[in-house]
Amino acid sequence: MMTPTRTFVAFDPHTRVISLISRVFYLWRKRKHQNVDEIHAVDALNRDSLTHDEVFVRFYADQGGLVVSEFDDGFHDLIVALTPVFPGIERWNEVTPAAPLTEAVLLLWDRTANADTQGNN
Repeated sequence: MMTPTRTFVAFDPHTRVISLISRVFYLWRKRKHQNVDEIHAVDALNRDSLTHDEVFVRFYADQGGLVVSEFDDGFHDLIVALTPVFPGIERWNEVTPAAPLTEAVLLLWDRTANADTQGNN
């Protein structure tokens, strides 16, 4: 079965860019890119509904940012590739709350906290 809308996410370690490409059939494409060096925080947001749960990972940057879904193609490979860059991102699924039909947010990585930790070594 062909789905009308698909989203692909990937990380290129050479350019240090996260890419998000949304496609509606083969007619329309939207591309968004985010350099990981510009990201200052990463969190996970759980959206719980009657039909299904969905976790989003949000990358915050001064000039916008990027939001990816656990259902985007390439999501798990993206998390594995970004774990050395953003330690803690692998905990993205811990945001799923025990109580049904609730939303939760979990901070996964923060540049300020990471800089403070590195400065104490």
